[in-house]
Amino acid sequence: NEINIDFSSATNNNHKLILSKRLTSQTGIALDNDFVFDFNLSEPEPFIGFADSSNIINKNNSPNLIDVDVLNLKNITIKITHVSDKNMMQFLQVNEINGTLEMERVGKVIFSKSFNLESDLDYNPNQLTTYNLNLLGVNLTESGLYSFSLSYNPTDVIYKKDSLQLNKTERPARQINLNPFTQNIIFSDIQ
Repeated sequence: NEINIDFSSATNNNHKLILSKRLTSQTGIALDNDFVFDFNLSEPEPFIGFADSSNIINKNNSPNLIDVDVLNLKNITIKITHVSDKNMMQFLQVNEINGTLEMERVGKVIFSKSFNLESDLDYNPNQLTTYNLNLLGVNLTESGLYSFSLSYNPTDVIYKKDSLQLNKTERPARQINLNPFTQNIIFSDIQ
């Protein structure tokens, strides 16, 4: 049996779920006792974003070290797509400078990697934390535009309130924004 609860219209964060022993399964088996779950939904939703909102970065300022802000996530994935100078006009036909439309047509994915944040010594999932991602080995020296996309999966989200987990292999059903956060960056020789 499965229970899905929608809290989207809840007026407060404190909740009590009571599963009555009068409930029966599809085969007619009843619970031995009532089960009571008290829980609070005030924990912050997961967040991911770049610490620096600049779109133009000097090539000489360590482009292989990228700072990202993270909250309530144990893993994140970064994908870098390069749009070369010769494709910039095609890119700008359908995008503003921070756009992401038709990237597969005008750009090439040059890097994609997942980072485990739990291994970091300063890991604190319930606090907004800036992580310095090391992208050494990624060639970011060609001119053009680099689109950095940060994303995560539902299994990467940390729920502090695990008391709701009736089945330890699944997470409680919650609405989570799984759209990747993308920022386009131009590396320039401008000082």
